[in-house]
Order: sequence, then C-alpha cells, then structure tokens
Amino acid sequence: MKSYSIGTFGREAEYIVALYLRFVGWQVRLSKNSRGPADIIAVFNSRNSQKKWLIQVKSSRKLPRIKGYEIVRLNAAATVAGGDPIVATLHPMIGNDTDKLINFSENIDHDSILAISNRRFAITFFCLPYWSIIRP
Repeated sequence: MKSYSIGTFGREAEYIVALYLRFVGWQVRLSKNSRGPADIIAVFNSRNSQKKWLIQVKSSRKLPRIKGYEIVRLNAAATVAGGDPIVATLHPMIGNDTDKLINFSENIDHDSILAISNRRFAITFFCLPYWSIIRP
C-alpha cells in the first residue's frame, strides 16, 4: 500500500474546498503553491454586492492547526486585496450527524458537510479576526 503524505492530503483538501465553493456558485482560483498566505481566492457576485475571500485551508485526519504567523499573513493579504480573511478547515465529522450531508442531486439548501466515499468530512469556514463561523 502506498503511503499518503500530509502534503498530498492538504492539497486535496484545497481541491475539495474549491470544488465545494464552485458548486455553490463561487468563482475560485487556487494558488500555484501552498507557501503563500492564501490557498484559494474566491469571489461571489450577487445583484447588490461582491464578496471576495482569501482562504487558507487547513486539514487533518484529527484536528486542523494554524500558526500565528499564518493568520497575520492572511489578514495582511486580505487587507491589501480588499477581501475577507477566511480559514477553512476540512476535518472528519464527529458523531452520526447524517442529516447535514450534502446531497448533490437535489441540493437547494446546502450545508458544508461532505460525504466522501465511506469517510465523512466537514468543511467549516471561519472569518477572521473573530473566528466567526460563516457559510458561503
């Protein structure tokens, strides 16, 4: 069996978050590498306004972590770009909360929990600096 690196899991988490955002109507651009302050830049245009998110994705098979300097860099980049600094975590679901799973075939009122194969992961979006949970 081939080993699965942390870097590979992290990049795949970025793709999962990006695909989810595209699915719910956002325009998404992934960074070329994971060394910048934001992994994803996402824009949502509505009739009255435009939202711009600079997103740092954190993932883990246990509990995602972010370092202080990453938060500082993300806040600074968001300020310069005129967007909101967002941390998105991809982490395993806890418990048996299947009523919040996304059904892609009949999804109207979505929630940010995905079923991937037989493993269930949740995506949670936090808006900095107050760590408010938000929905895209």
